[in-house]
Amino acid sequence: MSLRVKWVLVLVGLTVLASAAVGLLSYRVTAAQLDAEVNRSLVAAVEDVESVTRRPGRPRPGPLVLAGSDEVYLQYVRSNGSVVTPEPSRTIPVDQGDLVLATDAPRGARELRDDEIDGEAVRVLTVAMGNGRGALQAARGIEETNRVLASLRSRILMVSVGVAAVAAVAGVLIGGSVTRRLSRLSAVAEGVAATGGLDAGVPVEGSDEVARLGQAFNDMLTELALSEAEQARLVQDAGHELRTPMTSLRTNIFTLRRFSELDEATRLALIGDLEAESEELSSLIDEVLQVSSGASAQEPLAGVDVGALVAEVAKRTGARWNRGVNVEADDGIVMELRERQVGRAVRNMVDNACKFSPEGSPVDVMVRRGPVPDTGDGHEGVTIEVRDRGPGFEEQDLNHVFAGSTVPLAARSLPGSGLQALHRRDGGEAHRGRVRAVNRDGGGADVMMWLPVVQDGGES
Repeated sequence: MSLRVKWVLVLVGLTVLASAAVGLLSYRVTAAQLDAEVNRSLVAAVEDVESVTRRPGRPRPGPLVLAGSDEVYLQYVRSNGSVVTPEPSRTIPVDQGDLVLATDAPRGARELRDDEIDGEAVRVLTVAMGNGRGALQAARGIEETNRVLASLRSRILMVSVGVAAVAAVAGVLIGGSVTRRLSRLSAVAEGVAATGGLDAGVPVEGSDEVARLGQAFNDMLTELALSEAEQARLVQDAGHELRTPMTSLRTNIFTLRRFSELDEATRLALIGDLEAESEELSSLIDEVLQVSSGASAQEPLAGVDVGALVAEVAKRTGARWNRGVNVEADDGIVMELRERQVGRAVRNMVDNACKFSPEGSPVDVMVRRGPVPDTGDGHEGVTIEVRDRGPGFEEQDLNHVFAGSTVPLAARSLPGSGLQALHRRDGGEAHRGRVRAVNRDGGGADVMMWLPVVQDGGES
């Protein structure tokens, strides 16, 4: 059974129950009022006769006293069961209970019952006069009352049927509105399950629970799409990050083939480079595993000589590209930072500069104390700046250089830019720093990372 059918059945059922309850209550109230009116008229007629018979000289009701009216028939029952009636053709039936009231019952004892006179339904009231003096009877037709109640029953039934029909139509319309949106949601969910595409959306109409469900589904698809993009970016960035030490390892392994031909200093430098690259590779693999598993463990902060760190990274990166990298650094800059993360960010900056710079063009790295460039806020920090004479960036791409996704590098479109790492927690902004990239006058790029000073030469 579909949800729409269930909705219609529930709505119709509740409506029928409600209308039936109201109809039954109305019927019973009306029937009680009509019965009470009939009974009051019978009692009033009997009391009028009693008041006449209590007058001196009127010990027994006679036909004149029992004249009654067009609505009420009156009759006197003697203790022997004979009757006195003004209309012999319309005698009220006398049963055993009436005889008991006429002979033995105390004054005022009464009995009320429904009976028939000549096929007409009537209500009969018998009241004892006491002391064996007989009983008075009054009867009134209830055909009209029965017709009114029958008509009321018919109308209640018709109204209930009409209300049920209206409820059914409303249920179809409302159920269709609800289930139509749920059907769209189901279709989109089935499409996502079949194709794996997360770009599908559910139209959201209104502000009810179904609309909130649709919005929640759209939000879920958005989060899944972001998660998928993050996974793709993780794979891309991991590939780039791992490629650099792997390339260096392959180069050094190739050099090892001539190990016997190398002098002692070159051998020691080669072994040291192999150790450093293998440690870097192991560290990268650990971080990739942590990110992929959702772990949040981070490298602890430690005091680092920034100039020495940048010089070492620049030297190793330049060696990979077989070119020199000029480093100028202020002395004595010691900061609390995550050495591997900052080192990797610097390596990406230098690596890109070497990659995109023409053969023989300079790559300059500068480490300077000072406030954030071009802001004037005066907060002291350290600027690490890498300049090259490569093709630079397209103007429309400058705002996207550090956006944490695949970067459209235009002229710098060689694979594996790695610049996006500067913008994420792996680089300067993980240390509450800032990053910037601009094109240099005369060609080339100027990429800067600024870190706030925590400890400078042992002073906070």
